Amino acid sequence: MILIGRFPREKFRSSLGLLAVIGGLFLLTGCGAPKPRELWKFRTDQRIESTVAVGADGTIYFGSSDNRLIALAPDGKEKWSMTADFPVRGTPAVGLSGAVYVGGDDYFVHALTADGEKRWAFEADSEIRGAVALDAEENLYFASSNGTIYSLDSEGNTRWVVESAAGIHASPVLYKDEAVLVITLRGQVVSFDLAGNHRWALHLHTPVWATPALDSEGTAYFGSVDGTFRAIDRRGREVWEFEVGEAIETSAVIGPDGTIVFGADDRHLYALSPDGNLLWKRLLEGGLASSAAFDSAGNIYCGTGDGILYVFDSNGTILRRGKTRTNFETAPILTSDEQLYIGARDSRLYAFRTLAAPAESGWPVFRGTPTGQAKGVW
Repeated sequence: MILIGRFPREKFRSSLGLLAVIGGLFLLTGCGAPKPRELWKFRTDQRIESTVAVGADGTIYFGSSDNRLIALAPDGKEKWSMTADFPVRGTPAVGLSGAVYVGGDDYFVHALTADGEKRWAFEADSEIRGAVALDAEENLYFASSNGTIYSLDSEGNTRWVVESAAGIHASPVLYKDEAVLVITLRGQVVSFDLAGNHRWALHLHTPVWATPALDSEGTAYFGSVDGTFRAIDRRGREVWEFEVGEAIETSAVIGPDGTIVFGADDRHLYALSPDGNLLWKRLLEGGLASSAAFDSAGNIYCGTGDGILYVFDSNGTILRRGKTRTNFETAPILTSDEQLYIGARDSRLYAFRTLAAPAESGWPVFRGTPTGQAKGVW
């Protein structure tokens, strides 16, 4: 206990000044970095494992383990929700038409209007763990956990189907509407053109859970369970490897200057140059919950398993840090109006104010959803 009742007034004032200086230094060093500003939070009945998708009008779409797909206005007010027969863990995809597409543990991809009305449902041969990818004509590309790769048109008609030799949890990614890239659980990296014709395959012989991130040249960056982070060019040639030593299960993100950021099971956040050299790494005590996100200034946002939201600058210095009473579970999504959305285990979707708009370079990435056996029809 500190007693100040008889403390001399002059010494008390000088002590306050000293404390003010120390406090200022504390803030400048990042140890007392100001917290990200929370705008609102929206509560569901069960945990949120679905990364948010944002429509052109700012509508926020996400799934919840309470068997709902939910649409919110940018101020966090519910617009509508659709009840399913299974926990909605997959990340929705929003087309230019405003249609919403999401795959599920019920073996179906569901298509809804922007108002939440059901348009159609397509049955695959097993659960769909990753997100649906869309091209410029709103054709769909997705994969089942059995390893079958599908392409549909926007009306739900089959364009083509290709079977792979192993299951797939990661999401397919598109390169400039020219090629589709898919990675299986056995580490087979396979490329097709948009008509479903095989282009090339690369066998890594190690499980890969993460969806790859693509740069503007079509180079894919991703980690694997053996602790190796790789760069594969668009012709299927391995460009470089970076050894971490622990499994890498979350997706990488690419910054405006080409910096590649990812997390590993050793609880570190890594930043690599485009040629594979380590720029910096930072220990996250709670471990990275999912992939990170960049804004246009090159700042990095990430949530941890112990409920801390970090903002790092491009040099790895902490700019913001905020602690919640829960654990984050999904990747943060940034919007053009400088808001950030992230889901948590306490059944809430959080909205924070960011420092800048999202980065225009790099490609969106989604984490493969957890396993589940629920089956039914929406």
